Amino acid sequence: MKFPPDYPYSPPSIRFLTKVWHPNVYENGDLCISILHPPVDDPQSGELPCERWNPTQNVRTILLSVISLLNEPNTYSPANVDASVMYRRWRDSHGKDNEYPNIIRRQAQAAKAEAEKEGIIVPLTLEEYCIKSKTKPTGQEPQVDR
Repeated sequence: MKFPPDYPYSPPSIRFLTKVWHPNVYENGDLCISILHPPVDDPQSGELPCERWNPTQNVRTILLSVISLLNEPNTYSPANVDASVMYRRWRDSHGKDNEYPNIIRRQAQAAKAEAEKEGIIVPLTLEEYCIKSKTKPTGQEPQVDR
């Protein structure tokens, strides 16, 4: 995520550094999401001005929107038309067409392998994602298990 000098009046940009096959991610990794588009009136975009960037957005709301978009792609305005067609084919087949999930699985495995080379532990279960804190007797700081 990159922030411009005049943030929060202008939106940040998001680029994935590893390959992401998704209807709303360009080939170079740039994410196409309405809330990160400048707040200008653009009738050609099909977006309402209220769907675009405004200074009340923050990192939390941006990331929630990104997570939502990654789970539910906008196939009406794709950045990657081939991924959009493939995703719709998979969705409409109720999971019988496996081309889309197979590409995603291969990319996730490659990203995991790359992360591990750099010493990064990639959590695979809900328990591994969650950080549990242990409380210490009164007067001591709580410790965090990772």
